[in-house]
Amino acid sequence: MSKSTKGFGDSEKHPNLIVNDFLGNSYADRLLNVALSPVFQWKFQPDVTYGEYIQGDKNANSGWVHNLLQDDDYSEFLNLFVPLLDNIQDLVETKCVFTRLRVALHQNTIGAPKHNNPHTDYQDDHYSAIYYLNDSDGDTFLFKEYDDPNSGTMQQRWERSQSIKNFTIQESVTPKKNKLLIFDGHQYHASSHPKESNYRIILNVNFTTETPIF
Repeated sequence: MSKSTKGFGDSEKHPNLIVNDFLGNSYADRLLNVALSPVFQWKFQPDVTYGEYIQGDKNANSGWVHNLLQDDDYSEFLNLFVPLLDNIQDLVETKCVFTRLRVALHQNTIGAPKHNNPHTDYQDDHYSAIYYLNDSDGDTFLFKEYDDPNSGTMQQRWERSQSIKNFTIQESVTPKKNKLLIFDGHQYHASSHPKESNYRIILNVNFTTETPIF
């Protein structure tokens, strides 16, 4: 894997890393089976991106989430996913600190927009990883727009992001079971709901590293 000395939020370069067959087949099957089991508790979100529905938001779509790690809140299923985190750290070849893990389920939605709301998960420097638990449609969209961390306060950056009317698609990534996608967390991205498959399940991971990976 090639690495770059470019900093976070570099609008001149939009690097990402895609790995197929990231985990062993037995482990990948186990993760999917647990996510589909009746003991795995899901929380409904009126808007799978922001949580709460914003009146008049045409890109808002509901979904289900299970927070494995959120601030100081730990799921009883977190330990099952630790080997996956170890594999990410081995892949990027630097020490990682994992700050959030969230499993998301998008159901087949007739009439859903091309993609959900473009966003970044955090405004602090970080990387985002998406691990696809099953084969489905419902691409992940990566946009050319970046949240430049040097462009003002967090409030100013948030207001600027809300003023962007048209995002430019850089790339779309189709879900495939056991695929991993890693990209700069300052890059705007969006999920989408499946229109052919019954459901789409992904694990969203946010993390920081000791040294840059791009």
